[in-house]
Amino acid sequence: RILRDNGYIVLIWNERQLDSTEFLCGYENLLLEFGTDYEKVRHEQITQKVLEEAFEQPFEEAVFENSQSLNYEGLKGRLLSSSYVPTAEHPRFEEMLKKLKTLFDKSAKNDKIQVLYDTKVFYTKF
Repeated sequence: RILRDNGYIVLIWNERQLDSTEFLCGYENLLLEFGTDYEKVRHEQITQKVLEEAFEQPFEEAVFENSQSLNYEGLKGRLLSSSYVPTAEHPRFEEMLKKLKTLFDKSAKNDKIQVLYDTKVFYTKF
């Protein structure tokens, strides 16, 4: 898109909390175990400093709490929509799904789990 004079650049994404609950610790471990390039593509590598260097402009940052309540099929869909997890053809695909189901069953309350996020907002007037 083309930015107008005195317009704002705003970058927004969710960073999943990694260890604030037992479920999130287990989910992070599952991604570390099965993820193909998970550690390389995580959003945590994009910081205010990185953006300021890239845009040669100071950025402000705001953080908001956010969450998703998911049943097993929603959690499975969320996992499988990630570019860094094995596809169905991968030899460890079924093992990954089995561990996901075990983690879900252990952590679910009323057949749902909560995925907690910090929604990061970086913005600057350009």
